[in-house]
Amino acid sequence: MTNFMDTNRMRRWMLLAIVAAALVLSACKTGKGKGDGDDIERQPPIRAKSSDAQERFDRAMEMLRDGQYDRAREAFRLLQAEFGSDPIADLSELYVARASMGPIRLGESLAQEATQAYKGSAEAAQILATLAQSDDVDKRIRYGAKAYHALEMALRGKTNEALSVLADYPSASISDVVLDADRTPVRALLTESFYRAGRNAETLEAAARLHAEVTARHQELVPATDEPLEQPTAGGQSDPTSASQAANSTSPEVAYLRSLEALARQRGFEAAEKNIEEVALQDYLTSDSAFVRAAAGWGLLGEQLADGVGEEQRAALEDLFNRVAPDLVQIGAGLRAAELSMRLAAVGGPKRLAIGFLAPLTGPHKAIGQRAMAGALVAMRAFHHAGYPEVTLVFQDSRADATEAFERLERQKVLAVVGPLDVRRAKQFAPLAQAAKIPLITLTTEAVGQSTPSDAQATDAEGEAEQSAAPYVFRNFIDAAAEARAAARVAFDEIGDRKAAVVYPDVGYGQVTAKAFADEFRDLGGQIVAEISYDRSKSDFANVARRLARANPEAVFLPDSAEKVAELTAFFANENIWGLAPTQKRSKRSKRKQVHYLGTSLWEDPMLIRQAASYVEGAAIPVWFSASLETAPVREFVNRFEAIYGRKPENFEAFAYDSVNWLRSLVLERGMRRPVAIRDALVSGDRHPGVTGTVQMTASGEPRRALRFVTPTDEGFEALEFTAVTGPREVEEASEADEAGDEAAEQDASSQSAPPNESARQ
Repeated sequence: MTNFMDTNRMRRWMLLAIVAAALVLSACKTGKGKGDGDDIERQPPIRAKSSDAQERFDRAMEMLRDGQYDRAREAFRLLQAEFGSDPIADLSELYVARASMGPIRLGESLAQEATQAYKGSAEAAQILATLAQSDDVDKRIRYGAKAYHALEMALRGKTNEALSVLADYPSASISDVVLDADRTPVRALLTESFYRAGRNAETLEAAARLHAEVTARHQELVPATDEPLEQPTAGGQSDPTSASQAANSTSPEVAYLRSLEALARQRGFEAAEKNIEEVALQDYLTSDSAFVRAAAGWGLLGEQLADGVGEEQRAALEDLFNRVAPDLVQIGAGLRAAELSMRLAAVGGPKRLAIGFLAPLTGPHKAIGQRAMAGALVAMRAFHHAGYPEVTLVFQDSRADATEAFERLERQKVLAVVGPLDVRRAKQFAPLAQAAKIPLITLTTEAVGQSTPSDAQATDAEGEAEQSAAPYVFRNFIDAAAEARAAARVAFDEIGDRKAAVVYPDVGYGQVTAKAFADEFRDLGGQIVAEISYDRSKSDFANVARRLARANPEAVFLPDSAEKVAELTAFFANENIWGLAPTQKRSKRSKRKQVHYLGTSLWEDPMLIRQAASYVEGAAIPVWFSASLETAPVREFVNRFEAIYGRKPENFEAFAYDSVNWLRSLVLERGMRRPVAIRDALVSGDRHPGVTGTVQMTASGEPRRALRFVTPTDEGFEALEFTAVTGPREVEEASEADEAGDEAAEQDASSQSAPPNESARQ
């Protein structure tokens, strides 16, 4: 029996090695995977033989889509009666039934209150049942009728009967005669029906299609934002720039979509982990669907880890995890990626190295947490070299109990930790990291530094005491006040402005950045000619514009979102205030009041170009990371990220990428195997080049880097030549002379991808 088990396990490991090789070879090729079956969604639409019938059918469809159900029903009935021998007649009969069903609203269609409100239609039920069983009609109509028959039964509260109707549906492909607005609830029913019928391959495919459709709609309602989890506040006021987004995120439709996303993941993963053949799962790893790849990887890794593994098999598992984890994150299954990372980190051996990562994987900020995870995972994939010791990322949910989460990381012997992303949670983790003497790099907008425990100071040697007093808590993320100070220095030192106005929203973020800019500009010797606050909730800024015009500034600092900037600068243009390129001076002959606009990183939004490009021409916008920065490290990161996730990375992804890559390079390239050595390296003053600029940690644990600037153009955002050092204010004032060294280090950043030198690890 033992020999049989060993043989079976060896067979699995050989298959896993083949899978890893196949993944490498198929990096640029994808397949559909199994389960597509009869894809009736891709067949051409049914059309009438008569042009007159087609025109009338098209008008009836417009009525149906517009919600004119009674008029649409009568129009389809007339078509059916007058063109009985035309292929359009059977389709018209189907839509008579659909019009009789009335409105089906996303977010309510399967809820209890909706089924109670649904009056039902005996005519619709009879038509749909007949068409669904008829072999004399086009199969697209037959399967469309079957889908609507199930949906109509579900609306009447007969869920089990509805699922039975779909049990023999040919595939996960829904007939194209089902209206776009009705497809989501039908997909949900189809996924559940396949699952209950034990049709596992079809369950996975149906769940993948449901998830893709629901996610696309979810992103339309609640688009991704690059704003941090908290903005600086003043006087206890919070920044309401995401108020409309917050309202959307709690709407009934969004709640319904989230429940369907969860259903799709649950059913798809259950099918993969229990009921699909191992060989089929390996085939699914090359699917063009991230959902299918994620579920298959989850099933394979879970099975292999459950069998128990040794160090000799760990490399293959590590490679598979690095390829599958981004897919798990992309489909919102960050918790599953975190679970796999914990189980993989538990595989022992002399080459076992781990870095912790804390991010919100549950709760309202789950999407932002998974964006940070995405950047971290790209760092792991980008610099993975077979045959060398590797670092495992061990993920934990930062919303969990802080003590328990950190203890789990300690048990995995992590050498350092990245995260969390919000100040409130970081303040709970910081003392734990300081006490455990494990470096913690937070991705927060404010410092959360911890004083060293008093017993750490008690040492005989003066040098040793100085080292023990160094922090274990660091920060590596954006700083709104530093952006404002950098904008002031660029205006004064680079552009040559001497008179500036500050126009700011009367909220915490606006107050903090306005004060930082004004203080810095005055300290440099400039004059603040106006400080004008405004209420963001208003839409009339004519008075603000008139006050600004009277001040006659050379530069205008405006810290707000791109959308609000577009509103304000339109009013400013009415007062003849227009933007001017940084390289140009105001013309005495121009009738326009030309100013140099200065923004914050919130300005780097396509909306600014669409709505305000002519108003803010030449604006200088500070950025921490931007795909517009044409440096080798940025280009490489953006290309890698887009290849995996199909979108461009932003600040959360970039800072997570840099932080993980920094720690990884200390562990592998410089051979550091103890947390205290990593802490000492972080505070040593060495610079680390990255996509967010070349960074250097100060003695207080705060980052110092050269902030770059971009400007809006018709083609997008373009890099400017300006840079300004950021960090704690005293560091900014003392370190301008080091920028040339920063730029040289950044040019060498791409060399990090070379395999680590063996001697460096001794």
